[in-house]
This record gives sequence, structure tokens and C-alpha cells, in this order.
Amino acid sequence: RGLYNVRLVRADALTLLSDGLPVLPLFDRILVFFPDPWRGSPERRMIRTELISHLSPRMRAGGVLHLATDVPGYPQEARMAMAASLWSEVPCGHGAMCAQRPSTKYERAAIHAGREVHDLCFTYDGTTPNS
Repeated sequence: RGLYNVRLVRADALTLLSDGLPVLPLFDRILVFFPDPWRGSPERRMIRTELISHLSPRMRAGGVLHLATDVPGYPQEARMAMAASLWSEVPCGHGAMCAQRPSTKYERAAIHAGREVHDLCFTYDGTTPNS
């Protein structure tokens, strides 16, 4: 499709951010759809203050993080973690960077089980060198 700036990496996100990537504004968009591989263990959740502190310096100003989850309480925890940094919540679907997400099997399972699905979008307000 002519996409040359897309990369997929299979790694622990915190390890990759803290040890594997330069501290440069690398990302315009981060998509985190239905992350909860450790059965709700809060210390291993993707969107938490520790991980966001490593992610923020690698985001370009105006970059977007889109989180979709069906885990009760996770939206509130994510909002607190993002608010502690230079991120602002925006309506999902606001602007080109917050496009609608595809349906996933995890979303369909959540809906089938009667769980509410939450989409949260945040923009990075920080200024970074070379942005």
C-alpha cells in the first residue's frame, strides 16, 4: 500500500521504551486495543504512569494515543495516568489522527459477555526537540 513508516515489534512495551528506543519524538500515533493479557494485574497494564513517562518523550507534539478497553475501572486509571503527564483527552474520531478503530474479536467477546466497551483518545501536548 505504499506505507514505508510502519513497523511492528513484538516486545514488552516498557522494556522497549526504556531500553530499546532512542529518546526522540518517534511516534505520531499509538493504538492500544483491548490490552489486558495479565488478567487485570494493575502493575502490568499498558496505560500506567510508569509506561507513559517513557512514552511521552518519544511522542511528537500533537500525537495521539487511542485506548479501547472493556475492563471495569481501566478508563479511570488511564485518565489519571495520562493527566499526570502532558496529555489531554479528546473525543475519539476527532481529527485525522483519531480515526475509527476496527472491530476486534476481543471487542466482540466483551459485547457478547455484556461488558461495556470504552474508547479513550488522548493528544500529547508536550513539546519535544525537533518536533
